[in-house]
Amino acid sequence: MLENNKREDLQQFDGIIWDLDNTLYRFEGDFEQLCHIAAAKAALKGGLDMSHEQALALCLESYEIFGHSYHLFIERYDIDRTQIHIDFHSFMDKKLIRKSLDLVTIFETTPFDHILVTHASREWATRALLQIGLKDFFPDTHIIPIEDINFMRKSDSRVPFERALTLLNLPPEKVVVVEDIAANLHIPKKMGIGTVLVHYGNPPRPMPDYIDNHYHNALEFLMERIEKI
Repeated sequence: MLENNKREDLQQFDGIIWDLDNTLYRFEGDFEQLCHIAAAKAALKGGLDMSHEQALALCLESYEIFGHSYHLFIERYDIDRTQIHIDFHSFMDKKLIRKSLDLVTIFETTPFDHILVTHASREWATRALLQIGLKDFFPDTHIIPIEDINFMRKSDSRVPFERALTLLNLPPEKVVVVEDIAANLHIPKKMGIGTVLVHYGNPPRPMPDYIDNHYHNALEFLMERIEKI
């Protein structure tokens, strides 16, 4: 039996706006440390005159302040945001990704239109989707990386979701967003889009009222929706 602890039933929908990292898959290993290493390599590739150890220390400081390993390089050293963003993701190892064959199988049975909205780069999104076997469900036109929308974050802007709705050619009430970060669901809820949180057994308490439904993972969410079709 599925243990989704749902708050309310979702409306019937035809399209799904997916997040990528930690939503369609989970990371293996020491993900945080590997992010710091990738960010340090990206910063040094950008021409910073410092040692790898100094760059790593700055990554740690950046993560503690901003929750992201390379943000301080942009603020303090005027490194190009787009370039370090792309270089950072190019140094990430796809072996970090945990593939789910069950998720691939259930994607093959779903009637939904899928689109990806991610804070990652297009290059990483493509590599990750290939690694987990889901690229066929996300053509290039249905991948919206943050660099394509002027680095507008999902927690701050309607633009990522407006772009997704346009590409899906669906009204908000026929679409749901699936995310692992609760704050990224506040804006789509205001727009009339259904909201789903995946939390891997660690749901926020109290559950925010802008989250319609929550599940352990993406597989559990899709399994329940297939049962209702």
